[in-house]
This record gives sequence, C-alpha cells and structure tokens, in this order.
Amino acid sequence: MQTTFTTKEEITKEYRGLVSAISHRMIQNPEIAKDAAQDAWMEILKSLKTFKGESKISTWIYTIASRVILRQAKNEKVYSTRYLSEYFRNGERE
Repeated sequence: MQTTFTTKEEITKEYRGLVSAISHRMIQNPEIAKDAAQDAWMEILKSLKTFKGESKISTWIYTIASRVILRQAKNEKVYSTRYLSEYFRNGERE
C-alpha cells in the first residue's frame, strides 16, 4: 500500500534520511555531500508534479537523488569509487 503525502514538507520529512544516506555514500566529503543532497531535493520537489504513482515514491526519489548526486560527484571529482563500482555492477546507468 502506497502512503499518500499531501505536502512537500511531509515528503521531505519522510525521505530526507534516504537522500542524505545516498549522498554520503556516494560522496566522501561531508560538505559536498550535504550540498549534493540539497540539489537532489530541489530536483525532487521541482519534479514532484510529474510523479505518476507507477512505482513507490521512495523508488522514484531514490532514482532522482542518485542521478543528481552522481552528476554532482562527477563534476566535483569527489565520488566514491567503491560506490561507482557497485552502481555499474548492478546495471544501473544514468
């Protein structure tokens, strides 16, 4: 059963830990990881109106966050090579 959220604040409160964990796992520098998580939230909230409910919202958030954070990690050249190895080994691609 999918939980229904009525506000952006509820979504942010429920999933902020998920986005933060993704960011800190992908980026070893805590300050850059924090900035990347904020960028991911900006993209998630901007794109929220496009969520169709065809998957769990947590899956949708994970996908957007991973892509935004990975892009920033590559731009900053601060990504965790261990995470990237796991990312590509599992067949996940940007």
